[in-house]
Amino acid sequence: MPTDAQTQVEAGLRDVVVGHLRRNPESRQLLATGLKVPVESIDRLLTRDQWDLHLALSAATSLGVRLHVTGD
Repeated sequence: MPTDAQTQVEAGLRDVVVGHLRRNPESRQLLATGLKVPVESIDRLLTRDQWDLHLALSAATSLGVRLHVTGD
């Protein structure tokens, strides 16, 4: 289970982005076009070993995810 804030954010983004891509495989090309990256970059979001947090944030934003971070 994630323990620090960054790990929790990454895990949440992974769930949203990977879940969307797995449920809607056709969205790979749409995300790639919208983010102006190759489809291969979107495919990398599906693998844990090549996870790209910045690309995931962009993809999540493109999917309509809004982050609201609060804390001490």
